[in-house]
Amino acid sequence: MTLQIHLPNGGPVHVMTGMPTVTVYRVDVWEIPDHVVRERGLPGTAEVLDDLQVMTTYQVLLNHACVIALHPDESKEVLA
Repeated sequence: MTLQIHLPNGGPVHVMTGMPTVTVYRVDVWEIPDHVVRERGLPGTAEVLDDLQVMTTYQVLLNHACVIALHPDESKEVLA
């Protein structure tokens, strides 16, 4: 797991601001596709998505978020 912090002050707005919480699940088995679990707001309500187009969209958004966030080493320093 890699942790990167996004600092809002003085930086660009996070690309996923206003979107529901998502979790991407990936396993090291080629035959099992990635899955996105998108929270719906109410406890116990979520969508599980494995459509390739949906996964690609979230991967692009998450990749962009990682690029604008602090490097993992800098994130560790902020937390220390």
